[in-house]
Amino acid sequence: LFLIVFLWQFPHFMAIAWIYRNEYERAGLKMLTVVEPTGVRAGAQAVVASLALIPVSLIPAVLPLSGNVVPYFLWATVLGLGLLGSSVAFLIGRNLSTARILLRMSLLYLPLLLLLLMLSSVA
Repeated sequence: LFLIVFLWQFPHFMAIAWIYRNEYERAGLKMLTVVEPTGVRAGAQAVVASLALIPVSLIPAVLPLSGNVVPYFLWATVLGLGLLGSSVAFLIGRNLSTARILLRMSLLYLPLLLLLLMLSSVA
């Protein structure tokens, strides 16, 4: 669970950092999207973390304590690919629209994955 939440925060926070980059700059905060304004590094961090999140989120299905692993495995993969796709779109587009989509996807991803964990009882 720690690794899931740890990795999830990168795409989530990079989307927020991009959306509010002007406000962060005016406040004098040294955010990645302020010091590197093209957003390439922020997008790359979101993609790398989303890529790492897929196998990490599948650990409960590979090493289950109990429960039915197949539905969890399938839905966790779908959620992970959705977050990865949103991260890649943000990396490619680096605009307000793709950042908002990534933020919304990250806000769906975590509670749905945790609900899946609970309902499938694999953890």
